[in-house]
Amino acid sequence: MAVFGAPLPVPGGELSAVRCALEMRDSIAAIAKDSGEDLAITVGINSGSVLAGSVGSKRRLEYTVLGDTVNVASRLQGQAKAGEILVGPATAARLADQVELEDTGELQLKNHGAVNAFRVLGLKKSTR
Repeated sequence: MAVFGAPLPVPGGELSAVRCALEMRDSIAAIAKDSGEDLAITVGINSGSVLAGSVGSKRRLEYTVLGDTVNVASRLQGQAKAGEILVGPATAARLADQVELEDTGELQLKNHGAVNAFRVLGLKKSTR
């Protein structure tokens, strides 16, 4: 899991997340080609409010984020096919003029309900 915008807000966090996902996907594809292995990643990106902070005990303390926004991102990642990057509706709305998106329609997410998801096809030429 990667977090963009915590503990402090980051302008353009959604675009940074998509760029990171595209670079990861391309890197894994290159490794797969060089090694002859069948490798691919799946990515889910969602935007919204989260609870961010250190969670755990004195023996094991982790900085993490919690909440519905995180759960939806995880569920989108779980629904994505090999090599696919899915984003939630808030992320799609913020990126519509920067990223080529394809509406996948509503996806039924476990323990959540339906969410309209979008497939990332790439960056628009003006964003590259």
